[in-house]
Amino acid sequence: TLETERLSSLLKAPVIKSLGRQYPVTFKYVPTSESGNLADQTVFILNRVFRETTGDVLVFLPGTAEIKKSAILLEQRNFPAHVVMLYGDMSFSAQQQALKSSQTSIRKIILSTAIAETSLTIEGINVVVDSGFSRVPQFNPQSGLTRLVTVPVTLDRANQRAGRAGRLGPGICYRMWAEHKTGLLVSNKKPEVMDADLVPGILELFKWGATDPFMLEWLDQPPRGHISQALEVLQNLNFLDGFRLTAKGQRAAEYATHPRFSAMIFSAGDDLRKRLLCCDLIALLEERDPISDRLNADIVLRLKLLNDFRSGIRVPTDRTALERIVRLSDSWRRILKVNGQNFEYADMAESYAGSLLAAAFPDRLGRQLEKWSNRYKISNGKILQLDKHDPLIHSSLLVIAEADSGSAEGRIFLAAAVDPATISGIKREDEVIKWNNDLEQLLAYRVIQAGTLILDERQVPMKYGQHLTDQIISKIYELGLHWAGLDDRYAQLIARLRSLLIWRPEDLFPEFSEHILLNTLDVWLRPFLDGIISRSGLHKLDWEMILLSRLTYEQQSKFEKLVPEKIVVPSGSSIRLNYFDDGRSPELHVRLQEVFGLIETPRVNNGIVPVTMNLLSPAFRPVQVTSDLKSFWLNTYFEVRKELRSKYPKHFWPDNPLEATAVRGVKRRT
Repeated sequence: TLETERLSSLLKAPVIKSLGRQYPVTFKYVPTSESGNLADQTVFILNRVFRETTGDVLVFLPGTAEIKKSAILLEQRNFPAHVVMLYGDMSFSAQQQALKSSQTSIRKIILSTAIAETSLTIEGINVVVDSGFSRVPQFNPQSGLTRLVTVPVTLDRANQRAGRAGRLGPGICYRMWAEHKTGLLVSNKKPEVMDADLVPGILELFKWGATDPFMLEWLDQPPRGHISQALEVLQNLNFLDGFRLTAKGQRAAEYATHPRFSAMIFSAGDDLRKRLLCCDLIALLEERDPISDRLNADIVLRLKLLNDFRSGIRVPTDRTALERIVRLSDSWRRILKVNGQNFEYADMAESYAGSLLAAAFPDRLGRQLEKWSNRYKISNGKILQLDKHDPLIHSSLLVIAEADSGSAEGRIFLAAAVDPATISGIKREDEVIKWNNDLEQLLAYRVIQAGTLILDERQVPMKYGQHLTDQIISKIYELGLHWAGLDDRYAQLIARLRSLLIWRPEDLFPEFSEHILLNTLDVWLRPFLDGIISRSGLHKLDWEMILLSRLTYEQQSKFEKLVPEKIVVPSGSSIRLNYFDDGRSPELHVRLQEVFGLIETPRVNNGIVPVTMNLLSPAFRPVQVTSDLKSFWLNTYFEVRKELRSKYPKHFWPDNPLEATAVRGVKRRT
């Protein structure tokens, strides 16, 4: 039912209404548990319905599974009614039989999907039971697959269901939810364009002259992701070049079928047998699957059944479905101007079904995750599963024509095995350089892929002169300089360099923060990476030399003088200074005895920055921290001396430290 007000506004056209006769419907609300079994709940409510009403009953359930479970329960409990099922996968004759009025006094229960929501009148129905749920297709543009999901019924559909009870006279509708929840239902079902595969529609728009589907004025604007996915499929099929139809695209738009099937027809070329096979494949995919249990997803099996049926051989499957497929296939044979000449159909189907389908579904090639596994990975990363006993698990590569995307992993319904050698038109072979995480190095591989799906990958020798530096730089940018070898061993070097930047801005020393270094790898590191292909190679680099090479000749000549790595103290020891990258005064950790006789505090940066002296006991424990050594000798030393003499009596603690001789070890008191 169209939303006429919105459509009228968009098209600026009047609305003409014709109201049919509708008898009053009484509503009864029977709340059920949301976590309970729907089939059990349905049978429970039908017991009440049969006590309170007369006439035939139409029950709306979300899908075939719930219908069959309910039917089995009713049969097991010897329910006093004639139970029939009504759903889309039934043959037309079976559907017609279900809609006929009961010719006996036995009441009839029709267990139906949403197929019975339409305006058809079912004789004898004056009671409706509404489960409150619908099963709707939901298209996923990321996977390119459609998934059936169960959702609460919308208000417009609930009212339409109730209306089935009031077509022939006053009726009753039992709703399996609390009355107050009716006001919480979404008013209208989502327009199909919001959850549909837009590939055929987008191709049609280009045929009509559209130049940009994103700029059109839609009655319901479809999600941008759905439009983008449709454009991507059309481009992969070579039907679009940017926002223009290619010559192939123009031809594809002339066929009244999905563009994928047009691509299949084109791939058959002038080969009569392949074109005949195309007709059968398209018919099989456009019509209902003739094998209902779907425990075997092999399309070739269905092609052989179809050929046997044509030949008059008795086949153990749905004849009505096969009749419809044959009629549609014959229609395609007339369109493509091919005749059903005799050929070895079985061998032909085995050899070419996979490659023909691959031309239509290049994005649906599935590579088996491991040998004999029922799980296949398609190009977008989605995992799809076969039934565990499906013979197709003997095939490492499938082309998947029909599947449910599922929530975590989807299910494959129709597929064919395909030999990589037969899909030359959609595969390519490249030599690529990739990082091997286990070996932590770059390796060369010969890769065969279709789209983004890797069909085969083998290591090959690295070619001399291949440009590898870009990938090494990308890896360093991803994992950091510490990973590459510029680790804690170089922290003091960087702290010295950063201190100079802060202390002497006029000398224009470069910045050495990790952020700056990572974002300038091309400038300072690239020249040193020739021939480096591994992390171990990076760790062998002379990082100190590389960092200092960022300095000018003049800056390098000043570096050791301005920020010396070590200072020689009066004892003769050469002791390392500890610098900080925030420009704080460097620290010198030294035993007190080693600086006897040193009057002034050492300084760096041309005598501008005093060193913070961390004076230690003979056991290297902190004694005093000072940046004014002379003041320490004159004012604090004597208090410290008392404590040190008691703790370290074997050591010499002079009365006049300014004139005493510095020592490294024990000097006996004299």
